[in-house]
Amino acid sequence: MDEEVCDCCERSGPTMVCGRKSGQDADPLMVSIAAYRLALLDFVENAPDDDKGRDTYAATSYEPPRQRIADWRMPARCRAAAIAALRLAVDAEQEGDYALVGPMIGSALGFLESVDVR
Repeated sequence: MDEEVCDCCERSGPTMVCGRKSGQDADPLMVSIAAYRLALLDFVENAPDDDKGRDTYAATSYEPPRQRIADWRMPARCRAAAIAALRLAVDAEQEGDYALVGPMIGSALGFLESVDVR
């Protein structure tokens, strides 16, 4: 499913680059979600096979950005970040990582409630 480009974002290849068009900084939520997804991919590809090694690698790879998302309490600043938050909420729900679901839905809802639809 393709994302439409919002006022502050533009497409750069297959990814959205938030903030480039308007000269704004990227939406911090979009940055946090991207960091989490990259760290999780790194974990899947590079974590040791033993339980202790995996736990140690998790603590230094994806756990810090995951915790940042679990603690998130701000609305998304743009449509692309709201969509990314909802996609992460769906993925987290399917994986049983329920601590991420509420904050991401809340962030997307915060953005949607701020949009003037007239």
